[in-house]
Amino acid sequence: MGMCPYCAEDVPAESKSCWKCGTELSGEGETSFSAATEPAIEQRKKPKDRPVGECPHCGAIVGVKSLRCNDCGRAVRTTDKRNWVPAIWTAFGLVLFALVAGLIYGYVDSLKAPPDPGRSTPEPVGYDQLLRMYRADSAKARTKKLELWEQHHKGKFVRWEMTLLAIREDGSVALGTTEDVSAATPHAVLELKDTEAVKSKGLMKGKMYLYSASLDHIEGTTVYLTKAVIE
Repeated sequence: MGMCPYCAEDVPAESKSCWKCGTELSGEGETSFSAATEPAIEQRKKPKDRPVGECPHCGAIVGVKSLRCNDCGRAVRTTDKRNWVPAIWTAFGLVLFALVAGLIYGYVDSLKAPPDPGRSTPEPVGYDQLLRMYRADSAKARTKKLELWEQHHKGKFVRWEMTLLAIREDGSVALGTTEDVSAATPHAVLELKDTEAVKSKGLMKGKMYLYSASLDHIEGTTVYLTKAVIE
């Protein structure tokens, strides 16, 4: 046996050319390597060991990076192709998770009590203005005023500041524009939205409080309001 000086492959001594790279080995049809030069050529030309495997078609030994088998000539591997299937399933899972989470959040949010429409934009009208607008001296006038009240102010929110006169047994709060107003005929009676607000806010007689509430009706000089929130 001899060795091809170009690709370092082992070749029979009588070969005229290398079976692997096709290089002619000698003009006489024989390889002529002396014992003195062969080790030097082997040391200079022999490539590093490369990982090998089997050809899936014929079972011959081929390099793991080879594209074709040297024995059967068939392709042993194709160019690398990225596998997008795991990435696609991962993206699909994330989208599905976000969709389900959004639906759950929307359902939970819908269970919360919606904010009172109009509270954030209260009517720019004061107690004295309302009293002048809806005070009536006769039954006929009261009927007319009631119609106007239903059309223009009932259910509207106002934001007023008054002095606490009394906390009633039913949990409502009586207030007046000044301290000397009688608790029996207050200027405003509030039905609190939070029945525990009297304790949680520490409401005290004689103190001034800012509140927002929905207009309900007027009786004499007293305005009755609902959904009241002490601010």
